[in-house]
Amino acid sequence: MVKLSQITTVGASPVSGEKATSLGPCLVQMRSFSDCIVIFMPIDTTEDEPAHPNPLAQLCFLARYFHDQALELGVCIRGGIATGPMFWNQQWSRRAYQPRRTNGLPLTFGQGLVDAYSLENTTAVQPRIVLSDTVLNYIYTEQLQASPFADFGGEDLLYQYIKCDSDGVSFLDVLHPSISRSANERLKVSPGGFTVGWRKYGESTHEYLLNTCDNLINEQLANCTIDSVRSKYEWLQQYAIGHSNSHDTD
Repeated sequence: MVKLSQITTVGASPVSGEKATSLGPCLVQMRSFSDCIVIFMPIDTTEDEPAHPNPLAQLCFLARYFHDQALELGVCIRGGIATGPMFWNQQWSRRAYQPRRTNGLPLTFGQGLVDAYSLENTTAVQPRIVLSDTVLNYIYTEQLQASPFADFGGEDLLYQYIKCDSDGVSFLDVLHPSISRSANERLKVSPGGFTVGWRKYGESTHEYLLNTCDNLINEQLANCTIDSVRSKYEWLQQYAIGHSNSHDTD
């Protein structure tokens, strides 16, 4: 129960409204309940809303952030990323959002949530963040850039950081050494939203993350007696070993 409380606290820390980015504000809603963290952002824009700075890569970045935070707490996570309609009140912007108003309550429902939960619950199985076919098609068709999720400020494309597993399931390659993560990154919360900032040339925490992951795996495999749970850590071990080997040869 203590770890569950810590995880939901991490998920509840960012304030819904806008995620400040180097390319401008990105609208985002965050919810945390039970053992779930829900993040949703608008992909389509209207005449009344400015273009958003690569919202799908921003969402992947947040998924990576929570993945790392969970590992710090000794927990591995799984998730699903899908597109679909979600209830969105226009008052949920930093300029107009008034949470005390009844018609401005931060409700969370829609087909997007249903599809993402289904991916996490029935497809992910292992501790991985999987993507729906629609999301994959969007990433490849639009040739979306990876930044800020990976190769921050560079020219890499998001599809370069997606792996196809042995069972044919595509998932975010969150252990890739070029993923954006910094030893000094900090979540900064404001009344209208939040940002995750770090010094431009901060050292990557990739090696530290692999060590944290390795310690968690060894601890769990040494004590776990439930086959279904043990298989998840065995999967994670093989995934982590692949990136440990690539790190050694760089």
